[in-house]
Amino acid sequence: MNQDTTEINDILCSALIASVREFVETFLKAKLSSGLYFHSIQHTMEVVEATIEIGSQSALSREDFEVVIIAAWFHDIGYGIRYQDHENESANLAGMFLKQHLVEESKIEKIKNCILATRYPQLPSTKLEEIICDADFYHFSRSDYIAHEQALRKEWSTILDMVFSDGDWNELNYKMLKSHQYFTPYGKRVLQVNKFMNLERLEKLTQENRE
Repeated sequence: MNQDTTEINDILCSALIASVREFVETFLKAKLSSGLYFHSIQHTMEVVEATIEIGSQSALSREDFEVVIIAAWFHDIGYGIRYQDHENESANLAGMFLKQHLVEESKIEKIKNCILATRYPQLPSTKLEEIICDADFYHFSRSDYIAHEQALRKEWSTILDMVFSDGDWNELNYKMLKSHQYFTPYGKRVLQVNKFMNLERLEKLTQENRE
């Protein structure tokens, strides 16, 4: 059965998750480049919220719910160290922090595997990995998707010196959303439907660009 609000709040208020949140927020505020317009602390918080939303509809045990929430908090912390291959840095930082907090090794490995599963192209192999992958691309389904993709465009221009024309950028986003599929039942049932509205808009823009 799915988690009720009381159970979710109880998990979110656990001492471990409170410590994780404090550590990640402090680290990101201190270490993230100002050029990370998309991969900001706001993105991390949005992914945590999306993980809670998807996880609450996924019939998880209390421990697994805690695992995927912790992974969501840590999943992009590696951007504070380097841009490329940040997932490995994120997993390593999570492992070190969790060992210091005496978390059992089997649980740490689940968390690290969830973090590593967010590497693109996403290839999740467990339910928990599917949840965090869907949460990481939750913004594809948002009504404010335009703001998110424009933030990424600005970030790539600033950090990677990758500059796109409007036409090329719309084409890239259209192909990305068209090829992407959500993994969880909730993602397929709810998020995919919402994503389709953004896909339709991008399809129209790309058709106009080709004319």
